[in-house]
Amino acid sequence: MDTQGNIGYTSPSCERISGYTVDEFIKDPNLLMRIIHPGERQMIDDHQTVIHETSADPITLEYRIIARDGSEHWIEHICRPVFGHDGGHLGRRISNRDITKRKQAEEELRSVNAYNRSLFEANVDALVTITPDGKIGDVNAVTEAITGYPREDLIGTDFHSYFTHPDKARAGYERVYEVGMVRDYELEIHHKDGHCTPVVYNASVYQDASGKVAGVFAAARDITERRQAERQLVLLTTALEAAANAIIVADKDGRIIWANTAFSKMTGFTKEEIVGQSPSILKSGKQNREFYRNLWETILAGSVWRGELVNRRKNGSLYFEEQFITPVFDKDGSITNFISIKHDITEHKNAENALRKSEEQYRSLIIATAQIVWQTNPKGEVVEDIPMWGAFTGQSEQDAQGMGWLEALHPDDRQRTSEIWAHAVESKTIYDTEYRLRSHTGEYGYFAVRGVPITDKDGNISGWIGTCTDITEKKLYENQLIQAEKHAVIGRMVGSVTHEINNPLQTIKNCLYLIRQDTGLESPNNEPLEMALSETQRLSNLVGQLRQLYRPQAIQTMHPHDLMDLINEVHTLIKPHLNYAHVAWDPAPGLEPCTVNCVKDQIIEVILNVCMNAIEAMQPSGGILSIGLEFSDEKEQVGVMLSDTGPGIQADVLPHIFEPFITTKRYGLGLGLSICYNIIQKHGGQITVVSEPGRGTWFTIWLPIYTGIAERGE
Repeated sequence: MDTQGNIGYTSPSCERISGYTVDEFIKDPNLLMRIIHPGERQMIDDHQTVIHETSADPITLEYRIIARDGSEHWIEHICRPVFGHDGGHLGRRISNRDITKRKQAEEELRSVNAYNRSLFEANVDALVTITPDGKIGDVNAVTEAITGYPREDLIGTDFHSYFTHPDKARAGYERVYEVGMVRDYELEIHHKDGHCTPVVYNASVYQDASGKVAGVFAAARDITERRQAERQLVLLTTALEAAANAIIVADKDGRIIWANTAFSKMTGFTKEEIVGQSPSILKSGKQNREFYRNLWETILAGSVWRGELVNRRKNGSLYFEEQFITPVFDKDGSITNFISIKHDITEHKNAENALRKSEEQYRSLIIATAQIVWQTNPKGEVVEDIPMWGAFTGQSEQDAQGMGWLEALHPDDRQRTSEIWAHAVESKTIYDTEYRLRSHTGEYGYFAVRGVPITDKDGNISGWIGTCTDITEKKLYENQLIQAEKHAVIGRMVGSVTHEINNPLQTIKNCLYLIRQDTGLESPNNEPLEMALSETQRLSNLVGQLRQLYRPQAIQTMHPHDLMDLINEVHTLIKPHLNYAHVAWDPAPGLEPCTVNCVKDQIIEVILNVCMNAIEAMQPSGGILSIGLEFSDEKEQVGVMLSDTGPGIQADVLPHIFEPFITTKRYGLGLGLSICYNIIQKHGGQITVVSEPGRGTWFTIWLPIYTGIAERGE
């Protein structure tokens, strides 16, 4: 190529390498530049400047060309200057040699070396090559980390100088040369910062291509964790051996491979006797096959089994044990062993059985007393379920917790009860009170409550225990006695008063009649006279009612009557009032005849009185008066149920509704219900009342059912 870049000669080998002819290269000087790989063109552009240089030094380049068929070839390019006879610079002589195969071989070698190096570096062990004279030839990154020195500082230094015991390291190295390898050779590497790392070495010689020993390849594995695990194992074994609970270790097939001293003490079998045996050697026959099938299914599934069983000692005696069996897994999740921890609970079981027997006796005693027995913590809070309390009140265990039990008391009794209870707990004195308790049906009953503190041997209160005794019937009886006494006292007083009033009253009334006869019916002075007569008549009626209420009644004969006939008679009597007051009569469907032994007129009077009160209560807007029958098999009674849709009776009036002179009406003396109450009591029955403000009132008149042969009429 001359100094102008023109090609003067091209050898035939150019066509063989590139696929382009000699003529093509000569005719087109730029062809060579075009077939050069794009990645190397800049390098060739920079090289073009040498064409004009006169330096005699040859220039060697390596680059790729793209042949006519598209294949790539590596070219070794050597460029030398050419001078004429006169020493003038004529150009350059360029030789291009195909080095593609050499390049491929170099790349393969580079890949192999990189792969080997990556394996060398990826190893978790500290790897070292050692020359025949004991020098370090190469190391990996793990060796750098374990010694604290970089690779360049380690290469060429004495191998044994990095160990806490250099002589032992040298002896191991020499042993490798003697026998070709060493296995599990333990040493300690001394780090640059002073700490030591225990390692186990495995080493072997390696040879060159001719088979001559070229050095030693050594791998050191850090066994710090293994040493710690060994120490932990010794510590754990010592702890297990000293444990109070019996412990055995079995293989995956259930054969015992280790047992501690506590196991021997519990069962009577020595370690030598039990190793190699199955735990079934302890079977007592008290557990069935299903029990053991469930046990094995649980632990083979990888779960912990916990249970109680009866086993047999070497001497044949039986004992209770609580047992935990835990599977042990390898790194792949496969079960390798089972660990069983056993605790002798024989004494506990005996105490438990004694306690259970005591509790059963205690429970039987509670049931026999027909009382609610309760228990609290030292603070007076309910912390455990009280079944009898829940059965009566309907409260759940959660509802009664703490001081929640107060919610089952009558609202008027809660504050007082809470204060009495708080005082008893604070003063550690006996708790004694009465309150009204709501049953699960919503009805309230009277209960006498008594509680005492439970103390331990040191006198500290560990809790409270007490009873709730139903005194509802006693309270009702007391109220009846009080009512009867009240009636008796009033009766005696009224008897005297009415006797003293009645005679003068009759005289006044007779005199007024005589005056009216003397003055005549049309006299203008009759209006005050008529008013006086009306008022004296009203007083006379009042005296009559009082005498009827409190004067001992003459004994009247009772006869059997169909209660439905009496109800129908009342209905006939009140029909006009129902229509006038816009009150609907609503008898319950399917009312059946029912015979009661009674004084007919008195029972009609009672039903009529309650109905008229109901009609008046629903004024002025009207409403519904419902009537039905309810039967009580236990009491052998029938109840006439009368309900209205009126405003209801005030809560403060309701407890006194059957007392004389108590009324919710604007007019009237309040004697009607008191008279009704006395009539029903004399018939061996009772009247009950329930009222809800805004919803109405429900009266139930209970009468004994007649069980003899009914005789119609009186």
